[in-house]
Amino acid sequence: MPYPKILGIHVKSFKGRLQLARTLHALEVIKRDILRSDLQPNLQAMEELRSVANQCATELGFKPKEMEKWWP
Repeated sequence: MPYPKILGIHVKSFKGRLQLARTLHALEVIKRDILRSDLQPNLQAMEELRSVANQCATELGFKPKEMEKWWP
């Protein structure tokens, strides 16, 4: 299901920011921005961004313990 136009723009923007982050601290800042955004009520968008953030965190060196995620 596609997002309404404005939410689609926000999702695309946050995905780009997450993928450009070079440190775990930068990911934390972007995560905070996402949690403060108007995407909060949209569970599908939040899950999509959470997945991208967890992948980026792993690429940046986050070493999860068994079944642990950077952004649960």
